[in-house]
Amino acid sequence: MKIQFLISTMNRNNFSFLFNIFPKSLIYNINAIVVNQCTKIGTNDILDTFDNPNIKIFSVNDIGLSKSRNLALSNADADICVVCDDDYIYTDNCLEIINEAYSKLPFADIVTFQSLNIENDKPRKIYKYSIYKHSIFDLSSISSSEITFKLEPIKKNKLFFDDNYGLGSPNLSGEDGIFLMDSYRKGLRIYHYPEFILSTTQNSTGYILIDNPLTRGRIFRRLYPNFLIFLLVIFGSSVRKYPYYKNKFSFFCYFANLYKGGKK
Repeated sequence: MKIQFLISTMNRNNFSFLFNIFPKSLIYNINAIVVNQCTKIGTNDILDTFDNPNIKIFSVNDIGLSKSRNLALSNADADICVVCDDDYIYTDNCLEIINEAYSKLPFADIVTFQSLNIENDKPRKIYKYSIYKHSIFDLSSISSSEITFKLEPIKKNKLFFDDNYGLGSPNLSGEDGIFLMDSYRKGLRIYHYPEFILSTTQNSTGYILIDNPLTRGRIFRRLYPNFLIFLLVIFGSSVRKYPYYKNKFSFFCYFANLYKGGKK
């Protein structure tokens, strides 16, 4: 089973940062596609090779995380793809864990894993410690660091990351959940496997967006086009996130802005 890492990065004139992502035991054996978006340097100034011939590098004059992911996805040729950013640190046994998960879940099209907080080596979220099938209501909380997928059903169903969402777009986040939700609606089977495969930082753009309910509302409406479900979701989010925004918004003001952001 061929596993390929789809790595997004920016403004790199060399690729030594890969030694920070992968342990020495893996770096020369992995398959990867690196998309290096160049907004501050010219693509002619880049040494776009690496000692591992199975690492393909694309340096492009473009911006947008979803565009980066889509370019990597378009050039992928593996059985299993792993979504990757340049601040991840994978475990020595990550390939074994991924192989094990898809062997135990041969019917799964997408498998999510767990990640550790690089600052304290603790879980980044409250995870369930069992294998389970994701529901429509928990897909939006999944981070890119947790996502792997079989390439064949993704390409067969012409699934891509929505480039109206994610860093570098008008909507700074939401691309991961939207990709998973679009996959779910196409009938793909999405499971969680309770093993850690990497460490990364605790913060994400999702935390930043707590203070931007208009943008969060747009993301929620893209995730949940059914109006009644959208209302239930933004009400639940307003309740759960209240401790994080209460110093800036009242409950009703926050809910109203979520609704306004998602109003069509």
